[in-house]
Amino acid sequence: HRFVAVCSAFGEISDTRGLTLTRNAGGLLVGRLLSIPVQRAIGRVRDGGISQLKLPDLYTESMQSTLEDAGYVTAKRYASLASCYWGDAKTLADVTSDYQYLEVLRVVFKAVRLLRIQALKSMYDEAGDVLLGADAPGLAYLKANLENALDTMTSAIPQELAAHVVHIPGNQDIVNNGVAVEVTLIGIPIIRTIKLYASYVYAGSRFDPRLKEEAA
Repeated sequence: HRFVAVCSAFGEISDTRGLTLTRNAGGLLVGRLLSIPVQRAIGRVRDGGISQLKLPDLYTESMQSTLEDAGYVTAKRYASLASCYWGDAKTLADVTSDYQYLEVLRVVFKAVRLLRIQALKSMYDEAGDVLLGADAPGLAYLKANLENALDTMTSAIPQELAAHVVHIPGNQDIVNNGVAVEVTLIGIPIIRTIKLYASYVYAGSRFDPRLKEEAA
């Protein structure tokens, strides 16, 4: 199901009593989700590793990659870093789905919740002269409330949405069908892969890029 995430990470986990048990790390995953903003990936290295978890010695990178490709939430190691870290926040959605990642789900669910609360303010309100389109008083009030709801996410620190567009199409049969509102949520991109390309040149040689900058 596209709204379900399965945590496959396990290992030796230390609890607050100092006991160490081999078990699933789902509880630690929930703790991480509750501690970060909705748009943030659980595996952000800047947030630190999973300090309470020690992965099995026989757990390999290929195992982690296979599980992650299958749609499971995993833990992973990075060479030169001591702790283990969360991988992609995958869901069981199809690979073509917009909802493959928990951060997308969390942003959309929060936005929908906020939109619904504001939309309720317009229930049984007068739409106004629909020939005015979105400028009709009732429709303009509805649109403004919906935009205000999403503004709380775009103005949050850090931003939960990059931007949003609220559009009420014209020529609607409001009496029989109600009001349809099209909302586009513009999300914050996540850096999932970094490719470093390094070249070596001698200072002052014709390949030194600083000389090109000075010449320009």
